[in-house]
Amino acid sequence: MPGAAIGAGASLLGGYLQNRAAGDAQDAQTQASEAAIAEQRRQYDQSRADQQPFVGYGTGAGGLGGLQSLMSGDYSGFENSPDYKYAREQMIYGQDHSASARGRLQSGGYAMDLAQGLNGLASQNLGNYRGALQWGANLGQNAAAGVGQLGANTANQISGAYGQMGQAGAQGAYDRGNAWGTGLSGLSQGLSSYFGSR
Repeated sequence: MPGAAIGAGASLLGGYLQNRAAGDAQDAQTQASEAAIAEQRRQYDQSRADQQPFVGYGTGAGGLGGLQSLMSGDYSGFENSPDYKYAREQMIYGQDHSASARGRLQSGGYAMDLAQGLNGLASQNLGNYRGALQWGANLGQNAAAGVGQLGANTANQISGAYGQMGQAGAQGAYDRGNAWGTGLSGLSQGLSSYFGSR
């Protein structure tokens, strides 16, 4: 008879300990999921910050912003670009020295030759400048697309971690209920046996 009471108490204690273990397992899973979410967010924030200079360049004057200025008739970015300025200065220098050596520096022919040369130079360099701006815009677009894809991946991974937290909570509640059910069933059987034999 005392064995039945001891068995009932042991069943109740076992149910309590199983309940605690299920709660600890649930807490551990929740903490692991929260840590995974925090790391995903940290990685996303760092990657976004790393890509920001490229996105900024691509949307700024070195890319899309420069192309928009050209399309609106603002050629100041082109005219002040180092490549064009250097080539223009070198052409004028060469034309001046050539005309001066021939005594034609102030002639109408010199002015016409210089204008034709500068027009050709501007046309050629403008194409190169547009190409460089398009490259910059593409760089920014690719960086922005990469950040967008990273954001989608991060959202998927974080939602998966939240799903794991939910599953851990549900499993923990189920396991706790089973632990108490098993413990109380054992207690009931032990008490029935104890009192039934009296």
